[in-house]
Amino acid sequence: MVIRTMAACTGMNGVPGDSPRSTWRAPAAWRAGLFLTTWAAATVHGAGIEIRGGRDPDNEHFYRYTVFDGESSAIIAVDFPHYGADLFKPPANWTFEVTERNALTGRAGRCIAKAPAGQEGILPGRDAEFTLRIGPRGALDGTGTAKVTLADGRIVPVDVRCSIGESALERHAALIGMVLVSAAFILISIWRARRKKKPPIAPA
Repeated sequence: MVIRTMAACTGMNGVPGDSPRSTWRAPAAWRAGLFLTTWAAATVHGAGIEIRGGRDPDNEHFYRYTVFDGESSAIIAVDFPHYGADLFKPPANWTFEVTERNALTGRAGRCIAKAPAGQEGILPGRDAEFTLRIGPRGALDGTGTAKVTLADGRIVPVDVRCSIGESALERHAALIGMVLVSAAFILISIWRARRKKKPPIAPA
């Protein structure tokens, strides 16, 4: 699976191909339109960032990714969403941290890897491997958004396949079913009891 993020390149004043010395300014409506277009595309230039892979077909407890830098700036950090990961293996010498899913907000956990200080990370035109292992409890396979940070300061969102948890409804489906059945039984019992107590109608 290959997922690519792309966008058009704009100059410093929001005009394609302009330069720092350019003094011409486009009409306000045009500048606003270019701003919105650039913002929506996450200001990604060039060929874009690719993240290939997802769940390992031979072992559902592993997610393997190849991150390719098709940009003009090096990748210095990669942030993957996850549910239930207990192991994260970034490239050699990269630092990393693993955060857990927030049970209150439902936000996914994150596996965050950063290139060593003073090093360039993943250079343009090259790629690197990242591996996540899901714990014994397992997880569902779904989609999420990874975040790739470039050396020039841009943060590029990329959709990926990732581990996800059950929704609150799915987790409590059995309990909800039992409550509904019990409530229905109680209502039927009350209805039958009232029907029995109803006095007979005297003949005319």
